[in-house]
Order: sequence, then structure tokens, then C-alpha cells
Amino acid sequence: MEKNFKKIAVISFEAGSAEIISNYLKNKDLKKYIFFLNKITKKIFKKNGIDKKYFKKEINEKLVKKIIFGASYDCKEINLISQLKQNINTECFLDHWVFYKKRFSLKRKVFSPNKIIVFDKFSYDLINKINFKKTKIFLRKNPFISNLKKRVQIQQNNDKTVIFLNNVNFHNGNNKIYISNKLLIKKTISILDKKDILIKLHPANDKKVYSNYLKKFKNLILIKKDNLENILSISNLIVSNNSQILQLAKIFKIKNINIIKGRNNIIPRKYLDKVVKI
Repeated sequence: MEKNFKKIAVISFEAGSAEIISNYLKNKDLKKYIFFLNKITKKIFKKNGIDKKYFKKEINEKLVKKIIFGASYDCKEINLISQLKQNINTECFLDHWVFYKKRFSLKRKVFSPNKIIVFDKFSYDLINKINFKKTKIFLRKNPFISNLKKRVQIQQNNDKTVIFLNNVNFHNGNNKIYISNKLLIKKTISILDKKDILIKLHPANDKKVYSNYLKKFKNLILIKKDNLENILSISNLIVSNNSQILQLAKIFKIKNINIIKGRNNIIPRKYLDKVVKI
């Protein structure tokens, strides 16, 4: 009989919002939820304690009373929601800080969910610049960061440098905001005098591509056990390109460097120790 009760559908196709939503749902009654995910976000939700038995392939909208969703850059979530015929309440958990207008664009119009929840003041100010018709915007505490604080144990005498890669093409240098991961790695090597540098892949990166490339460098080590709290616990310096990890580094008092193209820094300056321009 339980399957006939209306449930809350979670639609998530992007790593950043997947971390926030899955951490928000910890200690919730998961029998009230159903999940529509892709290959990348399934790994994140399972890692954060969501049993795969709740994962579904198709939405029966007659059995859905509310939708919680992330907003990815290619708008896959809102495209899926827009195809539903039922008028269902929608709530977006929005991660940081880029392409906000694009993420809510649908057929050259602004897609207006019932609620958007953001998790820092900078995001709140940015999203309020968009002319939504009916959307209420809320600023809340970030459940991902709150749970991470409970698990990270910063070790004394840390000496590890970690490059956090992005969800970009390995070679692509045409993006206005992000540099290619290959360029990020090369620039980091050129500015740091370090014997060993750890490489943390983005969940969307192809491990085979990077494993083959990193063999060319004696001082680059690919992190195999992909556990964020352990990586933060041993890090002395984190390098990335316009990634939220730089904010996390600042929160945990780890030095950070943002390597950017020209003036294209999207990270609030208060979260950065150093900016290096290419």
C-alpha cells in the first residue's frame, strides 16, 4: 500500500547540488522520497547513505507531491520538470556561484520554481538579480558543510598540496570561466616548488585519461581513495580553478590558490588566500 502514497521526488544531475541535497536528507525518512539521478550523482547519494532501492528510472507524476532538484549548467533538471503535466511544487537547492541565469533559462524564458534555497550571502545576492515571477528565495545553513565539519580532523604538521580538478574537458581552453584541467596542472607545477603534489579528480572526470597523463610526472600522485574529509584533514595547500573547494579550504583554515584566466574570478575574495592569473 505504501507505494500509492504521494512522495517527494529528488532530481539531481550535478555533483555540487547532489552533495547538498544528499546531506540534507540524512536522518530523513527515505520512504517518503524517490530519486532520479545520473551516473555521477548516484555515487554521491549512495556515499551519503541513500539506498539505491529508492532510485527510479521514470517519474510517475501522479505519485509525486513535491520535487526537490539541483540546477545543473545544461538545465537537464528543469527540462525534465517542464515536461511534466501536473502542477507540482518545486524546490531548488542551488550550489555556488556561476551561470545562475543560464541554469534557470528555458526556451529563452526564466524558469521559476516555487522556492530556491541558497547557502551563503553571496549566492543570495546573485540569485536575487534574476527576475523570477513567483519564486521565493531562502538563505539557509549548508548541510554539506555542517556535516563535513563533524568529520574533518585537521592533522598537525600537514604538508600535502592538492590540486582539485573541475568538471571540464581535459584539453578544453575555450571556456570563459574555467581553464582546462591540463592547464591547471601545468600552471600549478610552474608556480610551486613541491616534491609531491596530489591530484583530486572531479566525479565527472575520466580516471583513465588522467592516470595515463600523470604518468609523465614523477611528482604528481593521483588520489585513489576519494574521501573528501580525509583529503582536507591532511592538506596544507589546495589549488584549483574557480571551485567551491577553495571556500571549504578557507573554512578549514587551509591555504588556497585560485588559478584563473584573466580576471575571471567567480569566488568571493574573502574565501581566497591567493589568486594567480594566466
